[in-house]
Amino acid sequence: MVGNNELQIYPLGGERAQELAYPPITYHYSVGANARHVYVIGSLTENNHSQLYVWDLHRGSARNYTIFYLQPHALIKHLYEIEKTRGMLVCKTDTSFLIYGIRISHEFATISVDQLLLSYPASGNQFWSSARAGNGIIFVAERINNHSLYVAYIHFDQPVRRVLLTSSADTLRFSGQPWVYGHHIYLFETSTNGNDDGKCLTGRLVRTDIKYGRFELIDTKFDKTGHFPEDSYGCMPHRVKHVERDGCLWVISETAKPAVLSIENDFKSVCSVSMLNMNTLKWKKLGWCFEAEFDQLTLDVTPQGTVVLLKKLFSKRYTQAFVDSFYFIKTRLVL
Repeated sequence: MVGNNELQIYPLGGERAQELAYPPITYHYSVGANARHVYVIGSLTENNHSQLYVWDLHRGSARNYTIFYLQPHALIKHLYEIEKTRGMLVCKTDTSFLIYGIRISHEFATISVDQLLLSYPASGNQFWSSARAGNGIIFVAERINNHSLYVAYIHFDQPVRRVLLTSSADTLRFSGQPWVYGHHIYLFETSTNGNDDGKCLTGRLVRTDIKYGRFELIDTKFDKTGHFPEDSYGCMPHRVKHVERDGCLWVISETAKPAVLSIENDFKSVCSVSMLNMNTLKWKKLGWCFEAEFDQLTLDVTPQGTVVLLKKLFSKRYTQAFVDSFYFIKTRLVL
């Protein structure tokens, strides 16, 4: 288990439930460079427009930020603070994905759209995602006409790099979102089971090079046993969420409940956090376990290597959510 000097816990929900309300429907969570500001994009109901909530963890306060110069009917989806006052905002209209460079003012609680960095055609049900990549982001979207994957690598001061992945998207079996390390994009491969509830990770990664879009499958291994991390029941994770920083992939994993336990009333879901070294492709199981449902947990990592993990608490009817705890983890103590 993690010692007290390695894991700092800040329980906030009971103290400031009104102030730190959390949108029940959440599209994105990210943390600023100094771990002070937390950005959450979400809405109160399916019919509401998305809003930007920003928490100041130094002050223990939360505010809705106003966004200026946004195209009409554009819904905000993802936000990344790239520098102290600059960032990137991913939006979606009925016909397009729009990625903007933005200016952030915490003093006035505003976001100002600075420039349009990318526009890409959108349809109703296509797969898409974005992720932080160094001092920029990647944007991934399923092409409408042939189901292949379009990837754009976006930086402020460089031309957008684009590549079309050569394998059809419908042949990929993966969990979580794509991430970038070096000159490659990665995905977690899942089993071929057609039932979504029965799928689990295989321990392999789908890797494609950004320049040519060629795919390959690569194995990962656990430090001691040589196997992908399993839970205490010997089961493989079936859902993951993750963030990569400086060669470390931080992963929240959830394992499917064993059938014999899933009917027990007192069974509590326990999610765990692991770290994958992208240089060696070795796993490190950290022993950080949380009695929480998968949807209650999310994390991000600062450039200095501090993991900021959030646990949220839903009301009984899932009509409201509040911040329960923040966990601050200094990664230099575990690497």
